[in-house]
Amino acid sequence: MFCSGLEYKAREDDIFVVTYPKSGTTWMQQICILLFADGELPTDVIEKSHDYRSPYLEFMGKEAIEKRPRPGIIKTHLPYEYVPKNPKAKYIYVMRNPKDACVSFYYYFKSLKNIFDGSFDDFLLCFLKGELPYNSYAEHIRSWWAHRKDENVLFMFYEEMIENIRNSVLKIASFIGDEYREKLDKNPEILDKILKNSEKSVMRETTGKSYEDKLRELTGFVDNATRFVRKGIVGDWRNVFSEEQNSLFEQWFRNEFQGTEIECLWDKVAEDIIE
Repeated sequence: MFCSGLEYKAREDDIFVVTYPKSGTTWMQQICILLFADGELPTDVIEKSHDYRSPYLEFMGKEAIEKRPRPGIIKTHLPYEYVPKNPKAKYIYVMRNPKDACVSFYYYFKSLKNIFDGSFDDFLLCFLKGELPYNSYAEHIRSWWAHRKDENVLFMFYEEMIENIRNSVLKIASFIGDEYREKLDKNPEILDKILKNSEKSVMRETTGKSYEDKLRELTGFVDNATRFVRKGIVGDWRNVFSEEQNSLFEQWFRNEFQGTEIECLWDKVAEDIIE
């Protein structure tokens, strides 16, 4: 399916949601899907799954992408160079503090049966070495950061979405299309429905559950304790990292990003949130 997905020819009306894993992918998918549906949750069993309206490029392949309803979106965790391009297609990249992304990725792996039974210390080393699915976080973020000023690329910070989801939804709507922003401005009740139906509690019982059921059916790797949508809080890494692990992570981060804008990126995000 991976090669099939790469063969897909991006169209002008395509919207891609791109992340390094566990950085807010499902949340962004939910927001975009709700924008297309005037804030309403799907009632049909098939439509409840994001795979229907937001297929996973490298997992589901070219045919699923071509058959999806439009308007709709395409999910991918691929670095920039592998994602199908069209100058008029739109790409939404969600960035998350790598420490929180690492912790979320760890708990996801731990929930998969017979896939990973190591400690967080083991997982952290794999994360820092880029020895996980989708390889290096640093390479992934650099590949997209270089295109952050492209007109058809929107960068969103997970932390800013947590802090002010209303403004974030309006920003996303404006990027997807003026008509979506105008609709929200004229119909604030639609915006309220989008905010309500993109809450973590709602997603756990709808989107998250459908993902878990499908993974359980297709792979058998998912046990009953698996939760695709976790806490989603900012700073959860502080509950997991030891001082030694944090020092190791900080050194890795400096080695990867020293002298670049990314080096102080989350400090800047924190300042903006406080302001």
